[in-house]
Amino acid sequence: MGAPHVTRRVLRRRGMAWVLPALVMTAIALSSQIPGRELPALFSHADTWLHGLMYGTLGFSFIRAMRYWRPPLTVRHLGVSLLVTIAFGAIDECHQYFVPGRSMEGYDLLADGVGIVLGMVLYLCYFRTRYVAPKTFSSAPSPL
Repeated sequence: MGAPHVTRRVLRRRGMAWVLPALVMTAIALSSQIPGRELPALFSHADTWLHGLMYGTLGFSFIRAMRYWRPPLTVRHLGVSLLVTIAFGAIDECHQYFVPGRSMEGYDLLADGVGIVLGMVLYLCYFRTRYVAPKTFSSAPSPL
């Protein structure tokens, strides 16, 4: 037999899965270009919390896209997703060095990484509760 038949609907769904990560990456890149003096000071360490939130969204959406792109979800998908998103965070931090009033900080990169990991863990929890069938208990007595 040849390769399994892939319908247009499946191909479209796989392609559309990358729209959300692309939009999140675009939002991150655009927000990184705002000069530091124009950023509102919402509360103490708001910048770090925003890094974690935005990169958490990126981690969630990226691992979701990987699952649709090449099912089933594997450890390799997690590793590639983690590598790509953290590399994007590092490039974003380097970019901020050249924006007036912004700086390249290790704590921001750490917040990016923590946000990415938390976003991926949240997706895995969501995926497990939604798509993995719960174990069924039989009425047969246990061998123990």
